[in-house]
Amino acid sequence: MSCNVCENNYGFTNGCNCSFLMCENCSDKTCSKKDKCPQCGKSIKTSYFLSGKIEITGKGHTYPKGKESRYIVYDDDKDLRGDVFSNLSGSKHGIVELHTPDQLIKYSDFINIEKPMPIRKINTVTSITGPCIIINGDLTCEHGGGVNGDYDDWSSLYRDISKINNIVEKRNKEMIDKCNVFSLKVNGSNDCFCSFSEWGYALSLNKVLILDISKDNSKLKEYYMFALQSLQSMNKLLFTRKHGIIKYHPDIRFNDYNLYEEFMLYIISLKHSSF
Repeated sequence: MSCNVCENNYGFTNGCNCSFLMCENCSDKTCSKKDKCPQCGKSIKTSYFLSGKIEITGKGHTYPKGKESRYIVYDDDKDLRGDVFSNLSGSKHGIVELHTPDQLIKYSDFINIEKPMPIRKINTVTSITGPCIIINGDLTCEHGGGVNGDYDDWSSLYRDISKINNIVEKRNKEMIDKCNVFSLKVNGSNDCFCSFSEWGYALSLNKVLILDISKDNSKLKEYYMFALQSLQSMNKLLFTRKHGIIKYHPDIRFNDYNLYEEFMLYIISLKHSSF
């Protein structure tokens, strides 16, 4: 299973799903300018949807390191992308941390369901289809929201979406439709209810399912069916494809499929041992 290009490194099956194996270095060299598998001509990127409840960093809170992968939907009156980017990337909100301007989506574009959502390139082999954080017009909160947890009213950064619930649901389904891999990050409070329903939708679409949950979660054994469904979704793939999905996942703490599989089996065993 060596790389078909250099033959000196371990090769992975990329998003094209064909038999051509490439290591990370050769993927960068061969496909950095044109996203195209040398054998089948399809895209080599694996697209992820990173589901999970949005939480702020601070006392009693955790936040996924993949927060920079989320899209930020901002008000149209902030029409200078450069200014929006400067305000968000220069702030200490944490909750809306911005790394590159292509994370920004105008509110008017978001609610126009005739306009497709973008797919954001993370690197040569990884892209992100969603989700989105919809923020209000106040982009310059003076308190540090993400670093020290000293911003008490962080929820005010979110835009009230009660009037566009139908649009948000359609957009979430659109973003999940576009992904290859649906990844669920479970928070410590186990109250990411919308994300649980999104898992069910992704399951119905036969997406590859990834469960990202702490070993210290108080209800870990109750996620045994999630763990089982995740392994079942991966079992249809070649090992080189499974390993690549875990290794190049933009947020999960595992970088080896065998370790991920071992953890899923551990979760399943917890439930079995309780009977």
